[in-house]
Amino acid sequence: GPAMAHRWSYEAMVGLIPEGLHIDHLCSVRACVNPYHLDPVTPRVNVQRSRPTRSTHCNHGHEFTAANTYWLGRKRTCRECNRIASVYKNAQKAGVLGPLSTERRFYRRLVTA
Repeated sequence: GPAMAHRWSYEAMVGLIPEGLHIDHLCSVRACVNPYHLDPVTPRVNVQRSRPTRSTHCNHGHEFTAANTYWLGRKRTCRECNRIASVYKNAQKAGVLGPLSTERRFYRRLVTA
């Protein structure tokens, strides 16, 4: 089948990728084909270096602490975001929320409250 561009770039400029290794993007840009940004690693190392495992905060800025984090399978979930989503969903069911712009303002009020 067709080779992925980053693998082709590495093999053309550096050499063959050892059997069983993945190419890790050191720059964290998946579209990057610069061979100096590519590193052959085991699948385990590739996952360990991934961005989600390095993050210390959720997408809304809440810190991942033992008290504020739970796992759904392999995914970390923020308890505070889940609480806000519950309040939001209950407000929707109660008919409190209006159009999208109002919903965004409602979310901001929950986050800052």
